[in-house]
Amino acid sequence: MKRIEIQLSKTKLILTFLGSCLFVVLAIFLVKNPENFRNANVVMTRLVGILGICFFGLIVLTVPRKLFDKKPGLILDENGIIDNSSMKGFGTILWKDIISIRPIKVTRTTNLLLIFVSNPEKYSENPNFFIQYLRKVGMKMYGTPITISSNALKCNFTELEGLINERLEKQETPNSYPSWHEQN
Repeated sequence: MKRIEIQLSKTKLILTFLGSCLFVVLAIFLVKNPENFRNANVVMTRLVGILGICFFGLIVLTVPRKLFDKKPGLILDENGIIDNSSMKGFGTILWKDIISIRPIKVTRTTNLLLIFVSNPEKYSENPNFFIQYLRKVGMKMYGTPITISSNALKCNFTELEGLINERLEKQETPNSYPSWHEQN
């Protein structure tokens, strides 16, 4: 089976970084000047600002590391999917562990590929407490800790989903089932 490497998109990462910087500035404005919003609850406005600083600030802090990362964002090989596309990259997701995949639309511009595995606890574990927490949140929200996005990759979501579906269908393991598209 031919190895496929999908590189990280420096352009997408830079745009994500700049957009997140802008949102951090706007969130700081909300925290410092909640009274500038007519009919807005001051406490709620500040809370939204604090959450915005935390969320987008985290992105601002983590994206630069990926900008200088020379490793491919995603690799598909005979063993499985090697994910290095995000802060919570999963390492190798073995084909034999994958039960099915399912695409979901999170926002107008963000899609996730949910990868359901026979042993989700294996993929939830991580020595980094924060990454482990994010994976457990994914498990609660989506029923799997493994989510992959094309947001940082040099491909679009349709291409990503197609490549993974194609490779999954070629596997001859007991856990391989048809993809979500074929089940519905």
